[in-house]
Order: sequence, then structure tokens, then C-alpha cells
Amino acid sequence: MLFCKFTGHTDDIPVRSSGSDNWTLGFKRAHAVLTTMIAEGMAPQRISATSYGEFRPAATNATDEGRAANRRIEIEIVPDLSSLPGAEELQGLE
Repeated sequence: MLFCKFTGHTDDIPVRSSGSDNWTLGFKRAHAVLTTMIAEGMAPQRISATSYGEFRPAATNATDEGRAANRRIEIEIVPDLSSLPGAEELQGLE
């Protein structure tokens, strides 16, 4: 079974709306993808959403093009490793 992680990113320009920041904006982007995938039939137990805000840029924030590239969602496919040898011992470490 595969799991999906949706990660939201932003550029480094501060969010102007009251009570919000780039962490929140990145999460809202990831959450929007997550809710769309659930609406399309993906099992909620197999997905998650997170944000890195402006702290993991893919490109420079010094140009309009770079900032545009940093406003993104990354989708990570994660295999279920619970059936591998030693998985039970690793779960005991949590």
C-alpha cells in the first residue's frame, strides 16, 4: 500500500492578511490538494498534509520567476514499509 504526503511551499514574501503567515499559506495549499483527493476517492488514512512555508525554496527568491517556482505543492509517494523484516522492532521505538 502506498501513502501520499502533500507539502505546501511559499516564496519568502510575508503574507499580508491578518493572523496568517507563510507556514499557514503553505499548509492551506497542501490541505486544498488533500481535500480534493479525498473528494475524488482517496482513502483519508493514506494521506497527509504539511507545510515548509518559505524555508525550503526550489529556486531563488530574488526573481519573479524564482518566487513563482517556490509557490508550489510537492506530492511525495511513500511506500508502506510495515511488512519489511525488522519493521515491528522499529515501531516499538516510537
